[in-house]
Amino acid sequence: MSTVLITRAGSTTGMNLLQSLAQKKKYRLIAIDSDSMAPGLYWADESIIVPKTSAKDYLKTLLDICRHHDVKVLLPGHSDELHQISKNALLFKEAGVNFAVAKSEVLDILDDKHLMGDFLASKGFDVPKEYDLANLSQVEYPVFVKTQHDTGSKQTAKVWNKEELDSALKTIPKPIIQEFIDGDEFTIDVLSDLSGRVLMTSPRKRIAVQNGLCIKGITVQDPVLSALAAACVETFPIPGVSNVQIMVNNISNRTCLIEVNPRFPAGGLPLTIAAGLDIPELLIKMLLGELVQVHEPEPDVIMMRYWDSICLRKDNLKVKNR
Repeated sequence: MSTVLITRAGSTTGMNLLQSLAQKKKYRLIAIDSDSMAPGLYWADESIIVPKTSAKDYLKTLLDICRHHDVKVLLPGHSDELHQISKNALLFKEAGVNFAVAKSEVLDILDDKHLMGDFLASKGFDVPKEYDLANLSQVEYPVFVKTQHDTGSKQTAKVWNKEELDSALKTIPKPIIQEFIDGDEFTIDVLSDLSGRVLMTSPRKRIAVQNGLCIKGITVQDPVLSALAAACVETFPIPGVSNVQIMVNNISNRTCLIEVNPRFPAGGLPLTIAAGLDIPELLIKMLLGELVQVHEPEPDVIMMRYWDSICLRKDNLKVKNR
């Protein structure tokens, strides 16, 4: 039974991964987090409390755990770990750890929404127009304001006039201003091989979003969206798992790329798995060198997210450090 390590067990992604894989009982699961009350810790075979990702000794701690427990597959539960893993890829490979993370230069582009937009536009993709912060008189309202560097916090605002824009610029760190794209929002989850060649896509419509996470959604069958997302991912390229967000205007039929994320989807991963594209399972098999059979996901599968709870005695909290 191969050992799989999932980081950030308290993140939405980490919890989704652990909950899905724990049900299969095919792998020995190790979950790590800096918080002993991270819910995902309690679905793993072994849980370890570690320093925060930003700590100087986090990388050493992660590598030590991988070596000690003979970890074969590493699945990052949060985007802020991707750079550390990518830049230290050789150290993880020497420890016998398999993973699928984009190259650092690709992550640099995807972490910076300004660079990402310029890169995609240079490759011929339709992206939202970006306004110059030094020339706000050219802004045509409404516009969409978001932070240039996405660190997981969904600080965004749709603004209708100069007063609202001034307020948004004061509260959103390192803001960028884009034209507001009106229409339906879709996320296309993408599974690629370890070289970045797309194997399958799963488009889903985001019916309701809360704090950046899809809480109600439905899978769709749309060859145009699938082809666009696949072309986008292969342009970078992004190995393993990624997701592409696209706005579609139903009047003009404009399809506009608004986000590209080189990681597991957070809110919508359970829906993609339920539709038949079990991304975590398929990726683990690829990383272990096993043959995979990828099937077209089922359309019209609906997801409705809800709160759940873990209740236990205080003396049962995870306190183990290694």
